[in-house]
Amino acid sequence: MAIPKHSKYKNTGLLFELLVRQITADTMNNTNSPAIKTLKRYFVNTELGKEYKLYEQLSNFQNLSETKSEIVISSLLEAATKLNRTEVKKQRYNLIKEIKNLTYDTPFQI
Repeated sequence: MAIPKHSKYKNTGLLFELLVRQITADTMNNTNSPAIKTLKRYFVNTELGKEYKLYEQLSNFQNLSETKSEIVISSLLEAATKLNRTEVKKQRYNLIKEIKNLTYDTPFQI
């Protein structure tokens, strides 16, 4: 079995956290954050948002027995197969492109 390649720049959970941290920093500095529009555009009622919900569900489970964890993982994998992977990749690409083009005095920290 081939080992899948992983890029943290393309990790939906990390991209979401990056936007949330930027919104928090902007709020603390009393500035309007353009990251709010970006977050809403890509994570509300979108395939990328559905993928993030699966990621979030997986990260919320703690202290499960082996059998329960197998059930959780299999159900999340089944739900992930129902996502439109082409649309997810397209939205993720556009999100990364938009994050790179956002204008800030201090750039996003990845």
